[in-house]
Amino acid sequence: MSYIIKLTPAFKDYLWGGHRLRQELRKDCGMGITAESWELSTHPDGLCRIENGAGAGETLAAWLADHPTALGTRAGRRTDAPVLIKFIDAAQNLSVQVHPDDAYARRVEGDAGKTELWYVLDAAEGAEVICGVSAPLTREELAEKAADGSIVSVLNHVPVKRGDALLVRAGTLHGIGAGVLICEIQQASNVTYRVYDYGRVDASGKPRDLHIAKAQDVACLTPAEDAARGTTVRLGFLRGGTGYLLAATEYFTAYRFTVSSVLHFAADPASFHAIVVTGGTCTLMYGMQYLDLARGETAFVPAGLGDYTVRGRCEFLLTHI
Repeated sequence: MSYIIKLTPAFKDYLWGGHRLRQELRKDCGMGITAESWELSTHPDGLCRIENGAGAGETLAAWLADHPTALGTRAGRRTDAPVLIKFIDAAQNLSVQVHPDDAYARRVEGDAGKTELWYVLDAAEGAEVICGVSAPLTREELAEKAADGSIVSVLNHVPVKRGDALLVRAGTLHGIGAGVLICEIQQASNVTYRVYDYGRVDASGKPRDLHIAKAQDVACLTPAEDAARGTTVRLGFLRGGTGYLLAATEYFTAYRFTVSSVLHFAADPASFHAIVVTGGTCTLMYGMQYLDLARGETAFVPAGLGDYTVRGRCEFLLTHI
C-alpha cells in the first residue's frame, strides 16, 4: 500500500549544539544538548523511522529495502535514500571543515561525497557562516593556518538571515556560525574532515580529531564567486501560494513553497518527494489520507504516488532527486 509517510528523526548530541530543536521545533530529544535531528535518513549512522501507517515503527531504510520503487527511477538500483535531510542547531560555531567529492569519498571512506544546501530557519543578529576561501592558499598554508588558528581570517564570512539559501559544494571549506538554525539538504554521507575546532575539548577533556592531510587532498583552495549562494528563482504563478527554486544539482533539487490556501503536486515515477515544514501548519491529502504536519515535521512521498495536495498556511521545503 502506498501512502504519505511521516518520519521521526534520529538525534545527534555534538558538543556545539543547543536546545532549540526541542524548544522551537518540538523535537522529543530529551533535555540535554541536541545538535542535529536527521529527519530523512537511511544512512547507518542515523536511521529515521516511520511514524504512521502500515510501516509504523520500521526504519525508513528497512521499508525502502522492501519498496525500492518508492525512491523513483532516477535512483537507479539504489534501495537507500540518496539524500539526507537534517535540522542543525548551532549554539556554538561548528568546526571549520570540508567534505570530499564522490570519487575521493568512495575510494578512501567507502561512502558518498557531500554537497549540501543550507536553508536558514533563523539567525541571531550578526550571525554568519563560513563558505570558501577569500584568497588563494597552498596546501602548506592550509596546515599552518589551521595549526595556529589564523585559518578563520582567510575564509569568506557570509552574514545570514532567515530565508537565506546557500549551496555548499563538496571541497568547500565551511562552517556554520553560532546562533544559526538550519535545515540542511545533502547527499547521503557522513564524511567530514575537520580542519579547525576553536580549541575545544570533548567530555573527556581531549581535543576532537582533526583531519588535515585529507582536507589538503580535497579542499578547494582558490576563491569561487558562487561558493556560497544557491540559485533562488521564483516559479511561475501558483494559485494558493508561491514557490522558489533554491538549488538544482546533480544530486537533488530543492524548492521552498509558501501556502496560503492549497497547492497541488504530483509525485511521478521518477522521484520521491521529501517535505519538511519550516513554518506554520498544513495537511497533506492523498485520496482518503489526511496527514497533519507542523513546523519541524517531515514527510516522505513515494515516487509514483501521483496527485496530492498541501492545504493550510505554511512554508515548506520540497526535495526530489
